[in-house]
Amino acid sequence: MTPPMIEFQLEFQQRDQIVRHDMKAWQMTEDSLLYRREGTGLPPTYLWNIEEDIEHQPKTEQQIDFRLLTTDNTNKQQASNVGNIQVEQQTLFKKKTLKIAGKELHRFNLILFDFNSNALTDYHRKIIEIIYEKGRLLPSSKVSVSGFADEIGDDERNRLRSIARAENIMSYVVERYKGMIQPDHIRSIGNGEKDLFKDEWKTPESRMYCRTVQIEIENSISYK
Repeated sequence: MTPPMIEFQLEFQQRDQIVRHDMKAWQMTEDSLLYRREGTGLPPTYLWNIEEDIEHQPKTEQQIDFRLLTTDNTNKQQASNVGNIQVEQQTLFKKKTLKIAGKELHRFNLILFDFNSNALTDYHRKIIEIIYEKGRLLPSSKVSVSGFADEIGDDERNRLRSIARAENIMSYVVERYKGMIQPDHIRSIGNGEKDLFKDEWKTPESRMYCRTVQIEIENSISYK
């Protein structure tokens, strides 16, 4: 995704009178929302991380439209002009036709851990075997192993636990597929209790899914 992020920098007249705001971005119709932020007072500078927001990435080459709606202290609403962002898709078919080199990314989730644990189990080993059997792990692959924790407990302890989870998975992958992965092509990342779910989804089940490790495999593609 290029660029991986979009920054909405907003300018206003009569700033002191704004009491509510509603920022939207959509594709094709306003009902097909890709991004929305609303709140009280002046909106901050919004940063949309499209690369990580996989669910809402543009699906077609239709332009992305966006606008801001504000409400003042007399309850009067005012909408900005609709802006737009042009979208160009680089599909595998297009790259092959035009012989454009690129890369493919494969993300694997659901490598889950028990509460307060970073111990590697047979369950984890089976998941890693499935990844290998799918044929996505190549000698030239670049691999990122990201660890996460839920929000329960001390922040620093959760950060260290997420690092340990990622490093344990990475160590097993390196040992299991020795000679297949270049040592400088794999790295581990500890994200601590970085939220994988929205605040309103914080349930015991969602916290379980936050105690996880994600594996991302990047493979280069070239067409001759």
